[in-house]
Amino acid sequence: MKCTIILFFFTFSLTLFAQSKNYGGNYDVRFKTENANFEYKLSLKTGGTFLFHSYANHFKANPSAQHTFGKGTWKFNKKIISFSTDLQNDLDETYTLNFNNTKSNNRPKII
Repeated sequence: MKCTIILFFFTFSLTLFAQSKNYGGNYDVRFKTENANFEYKLSLKTGGTFLFHSYANHFKANPSAQHTFGKGTWKFNKKIISFSTDLQNDLDETYTLNFNNTKSNNRPKII
């Protein structure tokens, strides 16, 4: 799921990638369905760190709202952004998502 979310962010921001070599910035995606709202935010810091926040509000679930967070480092190499999480320093009670071995590219997926 997290790989899909990251790929989703970069697919929608292709114009940003085409115009700049600075990949740092804030990316967010929001969408609604009949039964839920979803929001994903990714902040790529120019120093090579990132913060991720996922929010889901399922109207018929209990509890209805769920927040998940992740953080770590990122690197760009040959059109691929690789994410990693230091298991000792980046994970705690708030930041629970492990992004090790997660990658994204800025090429559109052809279906």
